[in-house]
Amino acid sequence: MTCLRHASVQVETTYMALEKLKAECLAVMQAGSKLADVHEKATSFLNKRYPHLVAHLPKSLGFSLGLDFKDATFVLTAKVLKLCE
Repeated sequence: MTCLRHASVQVETTYMALEKLKAECLAVMQAGSKLADVHEKATSFLNKRYPHLVAHLPKSLGFSLGLDFKDATFVLTAKVLKLCE
């Protein structure tokens, strides 16, 4: 858990929104689901609950393996159709 000291209400609200977004994305990452579904879930979640943050959502949400190298096959974007394993 991150401790926000002397943070504005906007910063706290945004941080909590991102924590909820992370939980929503992790729930989608189950065996057999497409990596593109993660990006779709993130976009729909933000559109529904925090529309002001959608403009700040990057094209890629990260890399599914969490390693120091990057293979375009495993990038979490709307275009990657690879399945979670």
